[in-house]
Amino acid sequence: MDIIVYVAARRAGASVADAEDWKAARAICAPSASLPTKYRTDDIRALRRHKDWFETLNHYRNCMTHRGWHEHSFGYFDRSDNTPQANNPFHNIMLVPDLGPLRQGARPDKWTYRERRWLDALVHAIESGALAALEDLLNAWELPETQPGRIPEEEQATVFLTVPFVPWVIDAKSPPVLHVFLSEDAARLFFEDFRKKSEEFRTFSFREVRRMKLQDDGDGYLVAYHSESLKSSAEVHLHTVLSEKDHVIAKVGFCPSADNNGPSKGLLWFRTPDLNLESVFVFSHAGR
Repeated sequence: MDIIVYVAARRAGASVADAEDWKAARAICAPSASLPTKYRTDDIRALRRHKDWFETLNHYRNCMTHRGWHEHSFGYFDRSDNTPQANNPFHNIMLVPDLGPLRQGARPDKWTYRERRWLDALVHAIESGALAALEDLLNAWELPETQPGRIPEEEQATVFLTVPFVPWVIDAKSPPVLHVFLSEDAARLFFEDFRKKSEEFRTFSFREVRRMKLQDDGDGYLVAYHSESLKSSAEVHLHTVLSEKDHVIAKVGFCPSADNNGPSKGLLWFRTPDLNLESVFVFSHAGR
């Protein structure tokens, strides 16, 4: 919300420095009588109509982030369950504190649970409130409403996945290459050999890519690449250590511009000869 309010400030003509001073809590929750003039814009007015939603979101966010959250809860109980444990946060991980004590800034030992608020109901309420606030904001900004996508709601992803971007290495004798290493030692050996061949690059780094499962594709690894910068063909090289030397055990060609390399364009889904590996390593950075 602070980012949205920052955008509202810039739209109102505030400089970058002045826009940093626009705060969501102040803009949305301040009493109308004491609201600074700078906040009297159409988009801030749209957000202020959802003050109750924002305060609820903020209080529970502070509750979960800053004051501890069910660190020692040991069970799940449905809201229809009337056993004593269902009303005890020590036993029920789904139970959230009443909003009243949170508004008053009460410490965890003063929280109450008389309203029997369940986490899933809270998440749904915050989600619907967010959609309503964003709809009002889009109207204030006169932006067209986006149409629903083709994927049914029940099939849409519930998490965002961070996919590591892998730069390519160009060798005059071969297509651009995405290097994948089966161990940290293999990555270090490759960098040491490459540094000896190239005076241009002095520092290298690599990062871990954990094994995951895509629907209908089994176990494998997912990385991102810059499809527009690569030529019509590229390769993935799998490296391991053999007799204390860097050794390429497989070379797999692919078309960077194709749409079927992974879940979407610019993503590459691949496997290794040994799928028992929890993770592999990829080249991530080169410096002079």
